Amino acid sequence: MSGPHLALISPYDAGNLGDAAILESVSNGFRALDPSCRFTAVTLAPAAMPDCHGFPGWPITGASVAFYAIAESARQAPASAVADFAVTSSVGSETPARRRSFAARLGRLPVLGPLLKRLRSAVRFAIADLRHWRRSHAWLADVDGVMVAGGGQFDDEWGGAWGHPYALFKWSVLAGMRGIPFVIASVGVCRTHDRLARFFFARAMRNAQLLTFRDAESRVRAAAIQPKCPGGVVSDLAFALDPAFAIHPALKCRAACEVPGDTAQPVFAGSASRATGTGSRLRIGLSPIAYRMPDAWPTPDAARFREYFDVLLGLVRSLREAGHEVVLFTSERTDRDVVRLVQQRLVAEGAQPLESVLPDRLEELLAALDCFDVVITSRLHGIILAHVLGKPAAALSYDRKVREHMKDMGQESYCLDIDSPELANAWAMTQQLIAARASAAASVRAALAPRRAQVVEQYAHILRMLRRGDRG
Repeated sequence: MSGPHLALISPYDAGNLGDAAILESVSNGFRALDPSCRFTAVTLAPAAMPDCHGFPGWPITGASVAFYAIAESARQAPASAVADFAVTSSVGSETPARRRSFAARLGRLPVLGPLLKRLRSAVRFAIADLRHWRRSHAWLADVDGVMVAGGGQFDDEWGGAWGHPYALFKWSVLAGMRGIPFVIASVGVCRTHDRLARFFFARAMRNAQLLTFRDAESRVRAAAIQPKCPGGVVSDLAFALDPAFAIHPALKCRAACEVPGDTAQPVFAGSASRATGTGSRLRIGLSPIAYRMPDAWPTPDAARFREYFDVLLGLVRSLREAGHEVVLFTSERTDRDVVRLVQQRLVAEGAQPLESVLPDRLEELLAALDCFDVVITSRLHGIILAHVLGKPAAALSYDRKVREHMKDMGQESYCLDIDSPELANAWAMTQQLIAARASAAASVRAALAPRRAQVVEQYAHILRMLRRGDRG
């Protein structure tokens, strides 16, 4: 008899390795309790899931919108699901030329043209979405439960209300239609400004048989959306990740190096002898972020990005002048553009480019983090994974969730806001962390065990729900 089958809901697009860490934590955590457990990742990159995580994927949405789109690459094209469900701006490419020309002429009409375009998009969205409802309902016949798997999933910035907020509402209803448990586990509440998005979030919370948030402030914000919110607080799911499973001996203390300007995929290079700092020379991992970067962030601000970028470059120069080895790395594919900008600026200034680590897989990221003496990053899961490995880390925070984590871990002294004038103190904060890195690492390691135990107990509770088909 096969074990319980759990659908894992995540906006994962195979580019954010924080989401990858959560999926690995969930799958390995449940299998440690019951090796017969089965999983399907319901994501934006369903075709990539077998290769990335070893279990199948299913499309989270039937119609792509800006900043919330099903992966379309030929390499990842699925045999059945994505090809049928994904609706993007390219869908009309097979329309006969005469029909395209007529549509183009209509679109140029003043007032009426934009309205017709919006109507056409809405109709196409509705048709694809209804198809997704029908096929997903049929597919859930073989699923024992639906789990919203951690991360900052209460967020309307990426895709708006009809992106992830609507997807969460949809899957909560589908689970109810099938009579299977719907659980929301250790989620974060980020930007929730849109009224319609808040409605979708509220309905999803009301439909959940288990509801927990990864930090206390997220629970407070959720209660403002749904006053009868009964949820508790359970640490981020990535805390239960066992890094030993992913850091293969062949990858340990090696780096994926990219030659600046090279468009090829990064390959593993380097040697273990260069992996850790000796004496006063340390190996510092620095991870830029594309926060507010035009064309990369849904709410761009070129001036703010430029200010952050200048501070980042200053930090690189200061670390080099102090004799440290600086390695640029990413945990999100979008941030690679910032790495290239840093490299280009250094070369333009006549300086040597930095080693850079651009991992495509979680195990590559963990291998890189494992060989840093100090980590400086902005992404929440870049910080969490560094802490899971017991590394001293500083945060150039772009969001409340990063500040909350650093405060919870007792590391608030090593956190500065990107949007604050205090960002100019990044070098002074880094010097402070370098000087206190041993005590910072010890404090981080001491904080890990209770958080890991909390997440594992939540997995056990959810597993009991699945076994008895609990409805609340």
